[in-house]
Amino acid sequence: MRNIIHYTDGPAFLNILKNQELWASDAKYLNDYNEINHGKNIFIKELGLLGDNGLEGSASDITTSIIEFLSWRSVGIISFSQEADLLSQWRGYCPTNGGYAIELQQESMFNDSDIIINSCIYDKNDQETIAKKYSEQLKPLVGKQDINKERDIFPIINEMFATICCFKNHGFYEEKEVRIIVPPRNRTLYFRERGGLIIPFYKIKFNLESVRRIWIGPMKDSDLAERATQLFLDSLIEDQENPLNDKPEISISQVSLRS
Repeated sequence: MRNIIHYTDGPAFLNILKNQELWASDAKYLNDYNEINHGKNIFIKELGLLGDNGLEGSASDITTSIIEFLSWRSVGIISFSQEADLLSQWRGYCPTNGGYAIELQQESMFNDSDIIINSCIYDKNDQETIAKKYSEQLKPLVGKQDINKERDIFPIINEMFATICCFKNHGFYEEKEVRIIVPPRNRTLYFRERGGLIIPFYKIKFNLESVRRIWIGPMKDSDLAERATQLFLDSLIEDQENPLNDKPEISISQVSLRS
């Protein structure tokens, strides 16, 4: 079984555990939307090659429909890492005066079967091979007469989209990112503000018992933070509505503030 780590700030750390809830931001509103475009463009390139193979009439229309579908399709995404106490993650997701990371057992996090957990793919050759595989799956369908796009095409596109959402530039390999992909169907869309921009997101419940460890990030008063975290976890154990049965371990970052 694999543990994955979610780096965040203090208020989010408290809310995540107290509410047993993670927020999945719309993929179009990630810190760098080019990450999602990166995967889309690789697949559209393969699909363009498919469309250049003499397709006419309805087949060409279907290829165009697939590209249009990709242009507006989105999902909710939550970012994790396979690496604990990683300097780039503390810097990227936590404030300069300190942060927290929640280490969870991946396999026991969710009861929702719609949620997908994928490791990011950083190798360009692997990305192109995967995009070509999906393109080849679509090839015999695109040429068929009386094709039902919703039944025959879109299920493949949905699966493919959850994969290409995890294509990243090799320069970010150190992060060893894991992405939780949340399909939007039958979910309430919420909104929050970040840096002046309104961000759509989904609230996703998770199993509190999947929490294995709390990491206290680089900060000046890490001993006080550890004590407060102990008290906070004790309060969750005493909570009659959503009690925490097993207290997670607490670890203090070994990363220097001067790093």
